[in-house]
Amino acid sequence: MAAGIFFNSYKFDFKSVGTIGSIYVNLVRMPVIPLVVVLVINSITTLTNLGHLRKIGFKTISIFLRPVSPR
Repeated sequence: MAAGIFFNSYKFDFKSVGTIGSIYVNLVRMPVIPLVVVLVINSITTLTNLGHLRKIGFKTISIFLRPVSPR
């Protein structure tokens, strides 16, 4: 709400506000991929039983292949 009042009082046009918004969204999105990669690697390395890793691997591969398989 405060941002709307600020942009309205200085008469910013839609393109400049859109550019600021897309920069903000990209800055928020940037740390997501490294965090997910670190979390996946950490969860795999903390598994103590290789049977669990095999079961998770089979489930993951089946989930990835399910939408591509012909009907």
